[in-house]
Amino acid sequence: MLIVKRNLGFFMIIVFTILTISLCVVAEENKILEITNVQDTSILKARPFDNIVKADVLRIGSMAKDETSMGRGLIKFDLSQVPKGIEIVSAKLAISGSVQPRAENPILTLKLYRLLVDWDPNTVNWLMRKSTDDEMLEWNTPGVMGEGKDIDTATVIEFTSGFGWGYKEIDVTEHVKGFLSGKYPNYGWMFKLDEEKANNQYYYLYSSKASESQPKLIIEYK
Repeated sequence: MLIVKRNLGFFMIIVFTILTISLCVVAEENKILEITNVQDTSILKARPFDNIVKADVLRIGSMAKDETSMGRGLIKFDLSQVPKGIEIVSAKLAISGSVQPRAENPILTLKLYRLLVDWDPNTVNWLMRKSTDDEMLEWNTPGVMGEGKDIDTATVIEFTSGFGWGYKEIDVTEHVKGFLSGKYPNYGWMFKLDEEKANNQYYYLYSSKASESQPKLIIEYK
């Protein structure tokens, strides 16, 4: 009878140990935060003074057969809801849309650049990054092309015209870590085509004003 009690006690210790380890594993699982509080807009070369923040798509590339139709997209997320003191495991910018390449050049490459200056989604255009009654602040180069001044010279990601309807994720982990640590100001990003040509090649990306498939920032942390 004593042997049975000892065996039972040993068994209970093993069970308790397994449960403790299991609880620790569960407690250490990473968490996911999806941020949909986003500001975005297109800027169009053909409409250099117009703000088109209310459009439900971001127009990237050429929408006609002349270079004046060139479009680029701006986007930034509100990171205020990210908990303090966390460790970022990954951060991905999820976008949805479609690509319209011409048959003779079916490969398009979309690039993303970190912005180096602030902009106002309600007043930004091809020439101005923000304007008020008291001041008008221009981009260093029209169309947000001042490398090292308007945009970071390094691109985050490239992908080609296999991009169709449905979400695609872009790894922006290092940028988001920098935004949260204070290494970089959070001015967001700019989308543009790698090779901008006047030949009816463009991306349509759903904006925050679309009825579905709005852009989102997915942060995994612990």
